[in-house]
Amino acid sequence: MSTLEVKAIQAPSGFDLQMPAGHILQTKQSGTFDTLTFTSTNTWTDTNMSLAITPSTTSNKILISVTQPLRVYGSSNAVQRGALRLLRGSTVIWNTSEEKEQIQSRDAGTQHNAFATIFQLDSPSTTSSVTYKVQAILESGGGMNVYTSGAGAKMILQEVSG
Repeated sequence: MSTLEVKAIQAPSGFDLQMPAGHILQTKQSGTFDTLTFTSTNTWTDTNMSLAITPSTTSNKILISVTQPLRVYGSSNAVQRGALRLLRGSTVIWNTSEEKEQIQSRDAGTQHNAFATIFQLDSPSTTSSVTYKVQAILESGGGMNVYTSGAGAKMILQEVSG
């Protein structure tokens, strides 16, 4: 049996080739992120996690997958709370209710470690480059660590045909 490898297909003049809806057209994966530590409360802060993709048509969607290890810490038996949110440019597209207690510890030791995940299907309606980024907030406690790619932090963007 022989294998045929297709490297490119060109549509005849007057026709447009399109993949059926739901097919993955391109995938981008994040690079290396440094650990971020902050102690200011109630301020959304850019993490080091950011990635851009350029959709091929305005009807296509972008599937965003994020995994982020993090830790909130503080005094023993005190409430420690923090959260993540996802933005397209400067627009919040996930955690739009300003939820700030996604990661929390109540009356339990001095720290709480978590491995947060975000999955969001976005419709940017553009063929220009789109940048997605993650922000974090410490609502209460002594501080928050947002960990490196070496600890498992990753962002994957996939263009899905519409």
